[in-house]
Amino acid sequence: MEKVVRVGVAVNIDKEGNYLLLKRKSELGTDTWCAPGGKIEIGESIYDCAMRELHEEVGDDIQVTEPVFYGITNDFFEKEQQHYITIHTICFYISGEPKINEPNKCSEIGWFHQDDVLDMDLFLPTLNFIINSFETGDDIKIKDKEYGI
Repeated sequence: MEKVVRVGVAVNIDKEGNYLLLKRKSELGTDTWCAPGGKIEIGESIYDCAMRELHEEVGDDIQVTEPVFYGITNDFFEKEQQHYITIHTICFYISGEPKINEPNKCSEIGWFHQDDVLDMDLFLPTLNFIINSFETGDDIKIKDKEYGI
């Protein structure tokens, strides 16, 4: 396997303090929970990647505001010897019902309150993002709404 650092994008969707999470089936992070997202394609913007991955994974029915930058994590999967830089975005839920659009990659889907997420088995980038948020003590304010995980 070629040793490269890949770039991923996560789409955190805020629905009144609840966040959409998917349970992964892929080899990397099997049975862990994560926000929708995936690898950025050559020439693709971060925000285009976020929206493409969101609709690929949960369908076109869900409508959200335009994603904005939320944070970044450095994620090294030691066992698999894979390294990702993950760009985390956030957007607000508008309408629609998310569904499992890629059953080969995801086994469950749901909205979870930020307080409940800490007790879940989280995908490394999601876990690192939460840990980094706690370590810095930073709350992020977007469009007059304060965020902290």
